[in-house]
Amino acid sequence: MTGSGIGLAFSKKIVELHHGNIAVTSKENVGTEFLIKIPMDLKLNEEDGYENFMENDAIDKSVIENNKPIIDKENIRAKESTLLLIDDNLDILNYLTDILSDSYNIIQSHDGDSGFETASSLVPDLIISDVMMPGKDGITLCKELKSQVTTSHIPIILLTAKTSSISEIEGLKTGADDYIAKPFNSKVIKARISSLLKNREKLRTYLLNKVRFEPTAPKVENESNSESVFIHKALVLVENNLDNPSFGIHDMVDQLNMSQSTLYRKIRSLTGLSLTAFIRSVRLKKAATLILTQDMSLNQISFEVGFNDYKYFTVSFKKQFNCLPSKYREKTGNQQLS
Repeated sequence: MTGSGIGLAFSKKIVELHHGNIAVTSKENVGTEFLIKIPMDLKLNEEDGYENFMENDAIDKSVIENNKPIIDKENIRAKESTLLLIDDNLDILNYLTDILSDSYNIIQSHDGDSGFETASSLVPDLIISDVMMPGKDGITLCKELKSQVTTSHIPIILLTAKTSSISEIEGLKTGADDYIAKPFNSKVIKARISSLLKNREKLRTYLLNKVRFEPTAPKVENESNSESVFIHKALVLVENNLDNPSFGIHDMVDQLNMSQSTLYRKIRSLTGLSLTAFIRSVRLKKAATLILTQDMSLNQISFEVGFNDYKYFTVSFKKQFNCLPSKYREKTGNQQLS
């Protein structure tokens, strides 16, 4: 039976908490010996704040059974990113939660099937999944998540006890963003997660800029980038309906053939905008273009891009372009001359 290797990491951590050290000697076909040394000086424990110890028999069993994680809503709001951890090994799930929960909101799933459902419904910012699991394995899970619009943009890290480059290549071919062999170093996995989330944030900034400021290209430059293709499709849809002030969320849902909740999560994850803000941003971008290129009154321009309320138009325009529509032509013209 192939082990996960996580037990060694747990053992080392426990020994170090007791101010000890652990060493190993091994001879092929002979055996392996682990040597653990723990100091007997109780003052070391007092320095850590463990002055009063409770005997095992004195621990109330109900306390252990009811010791479930408590969700701190204030803390969750303070953490920007949510990670979904998928593994059938409870020790690994708990270890990952322990090292990552200070920085991220954590959701756990105990197999590939429930992991797929959780990812599809909650759309986390990043997924860490084991490869070897009963039911839907990590490779299949990754392939299915990357194949559906709702979750195709989510970075996925695959964990495996296998060291074969063949299995790694197989995982990467399914669209996995990274591949880490067990046992892993906590600092390494934290660095990989941070790097993937930073890249995702760069993509979000890039796509948001396209939505709010850049002219929409006739076609997508890189058709292999499914996220750019999706945003381009949504942009074109809104732009083709700018003269229709009643065009809204339900029209997007119908035209893009997605549920409202799914479309909301997708747009929000890729651009940081709600559906209403996405539509409004595209309308305002077109208004900015008309201000610079057409000899039209601002009232007429606001009507042309689907705003019935001119006051709301000016407030929204200032929020997106940091100046009133009446000052935009002058401000932009001066910047171009300089």
